[in-house]
Amino acid sequence: MTLPRLLPAYATDHPVLELGTAETLVVATVCLWAAPHRDPWQSHPDWHGGFRAAGVAIDGEHAFDTLFWIVLAGGGTGASTSAVPAARGWAPTRAGCCRSSVMVNSDGSSSWN
Repeated sequence: MTLPRLLPAYATDHPVLELGTAETLVVATVCLWAAPHRDPWQSHPDWHGGFRAAGVAIDGEHAFDTLFWIVLAGGGTGASTSAVPAARGWAPTRAGCCRSSVMVNSDGSSSWN
């Protein structure tokens, strides 16, 4: 039995600024989760903050963490994000992850590192 090929939900260069709130949370969290794996010798912000601010239960945090450990173990190549000035600080402009270093501060602001 052959499964039908699914079309991607987003274009490869889909602007992050056009994503909804939930989608932006996921993209930002993946980037923050991946940061210490990309550059383990630097300090990085904690990825859990966005989930806590959004009211995601601890089980959701564990599920997210487990999923991305599985993704990391799977090997694969990383995708990239480019950045330009946004209304509040710097923000990635293309969907994908995770070579950009967008820092999300505890007050919700972001900065480019």
